Amino acid sequence: MSVCCVCNKSNSVQESLIQCTKCMFTVHKECYGFHSQLAVVEKWICQRCRYGAGNERCELCPFSDGALKKTDNGKWAHILCAQYIPEVIFGDNYSMEPINLAEVPRPRFQQVCYICDEKGEHIAKRQGACMQCNVQVTVFMLNTKLSYFISSLTALC
Repeated sequence: MSVCCVCNKSNSVQESLIQCTKCMFTVHKECYGFHSQLAVVEKWICQRCRYGAGNERCELCPFSDGALKKTDNGKWAHILCAQYIPEVIFGDNYSMEPINLAEVPRPRFQQVCYICDEKGEHIAKRQGACMQCNVQVTVFMLNTKLSYFISSLTALC
């Protein structure tokens, strides 16, 4: 069964999952901001493939895989990262694009990601925008915490 690369969940109703015919990423229509009246979408191409973005990295985390959409500055960001950084807004909430990064304060991009630092990923720890844990003073990038949490099944904070 396919899993959405935005919410990381499968769905018993397969019609709401769509797969890019080029890169094969699977997303829920709703998670990607794709609104079509068609029950089944046969030939869908994600935004990254449509624009030929290849291995562009998310502006909010150090990763380049996953469901990316264009930002207001012509770069790319994960939909999931955009949803968790409070100052990020979508130009259009319905289509979830463009992802507007203009209001994200510079200090978010200057913090050191706790998880990347602990794992010894010295280059990655300064790529992206960190968010603050609401339990401890730890700052981290969303996708690093999610991937760490999923692989270890333990909370960091």
